[in-house]
This record gives sequence, C-alpha cells and structure tokens, in this order.
Amino acid sequence: MKKWVRRHPYLALAFGYVLVVVFAFAAWMVFDASDPATVMFKTFTNTLVYWLFALFHVRNVRKTKRRLDAHGQFRAFVRYPDSRQDRSAPSGTKASQRRVREPSGFSPRSTTIWNRPGGRRS
Repeated sequence: MKKWVRRHPYLALAFGYVLVVVFAFAAWMVFDASDPATVMFKTFTNTLVYWLFALFHVRNVRKTKRRLDAHGQFRAFVRYPDSRQDRSAPSGTKASQRRVREPSGFSPRSTTIWNRPGGRRS
C-alpha cells in the first residue's frame, strides 16, 4: 500500500479526499439534517480547502525531491542525541537538570541537505 501511494500520490490524494467528503457529509447530515443539497455544498467547500493544502504539499515535496536528486543530494531530518531533556530520569537529579545550550538559530530537529554517502554537507 505504501509503495502504491508513493507511485501514485495524486490518485491517493483523490481517494483520500473522496473518503473525507463521504464522512464529512455523513456527519453534517447527522448534526444538520436540512436540505441535502445545502449540506453537500457545505461539505464540499469546507473540505476543499484542506485538499488544496495537501495538493500543494505533495507538489512541493515531489519538486524538491526531483531537484535534490538532480544534484545527487537528499533531504534528511537530523535529531541530535543530546537535544532533548532526559525524560527517564526523576526530577531533581543531575540528569534531569542537564541542559545543553545550542547556538542561536539551532533547531534540534533541523532539515539538512546532504550529498550522497561519502559526500560533504552542503
């Protein structure tokens, strides 16, 4: 299933939108049992905004992947081991009080563009 969605992202997005419309329509009919045409219009207009956000996100992710592949790079989400407080230690212990100061503008889960293995960071 995951492979099929990756191969056909727009088709998967369309199927997902149809499912959301069906469930939203059913919910509107339960809570607002007025004219079905009005309910369908409300459902369509309310779900269309979310579908458009998803559509543009899929387009941008695919465009970025194509651009990075052309330069032999890939996108990686890096989480540094000491970036979060140790939650397993009881409060009041040294392990729970340890804080690591990071340079300003540093995000513990930052997006970094890397060259292919063995390459340098860009």
